[in-house]
Amino acid sequence: MEPKPPQETTRIREDLLQQILEQISSVMKQVHREVMPRDFFLSPPQAKLVMLIDKHSEASISVKELAQLADITPGAITQFMDALIKKDMVRREADPADRRIVRLKLTPSAKGQIDNFKKDFFTYAARKFDVLSTNELAILSQLLAKVSAKTLSNDK
Repeated sequence: MEPKPPQETTRIREDLLQQILEQISSVMKQVHREVMPRDFFLSPPQAKLVMLIDKHSEASISVKELAQLADITPGAITQFMDALIKKDMVRREADPADRRIVRLKLTPSAKGQIDNFKKDFFTYAARKFDVLSTNELAILSQLLAKVSAKTLSNDK
């Protein structure tokens, strides 16, 4: 068997990458569509941010930390938070150790809504991934972690 020319290999990789990205996006949209209650008034990006804030609810999270975790700018976080504050989902607090830092916490009413949403979200996601064995899930997780950990600055 002859090795494939570099151009063909590049095209094959590009096609595979496009398929993978489309499939990941499709799975996430299906899970969101299935789980998102009709009266749930958060967009998927807002829901993601609220879930990240909830994950750090013990100590709260700073705007800067949330921006890094969500991989968006602090300015975009501020715009999202303004909308979430109007919806009574999030509140801002001054950091007791450094007043220049703004910390974010879920409101008590948001906490219950998010707990229910997360339970439904992960229940549906688990059903969606039932087609994979535990070993296949572990491999998929490892592969996605490997891709996620790679930074583009490694290529320079």
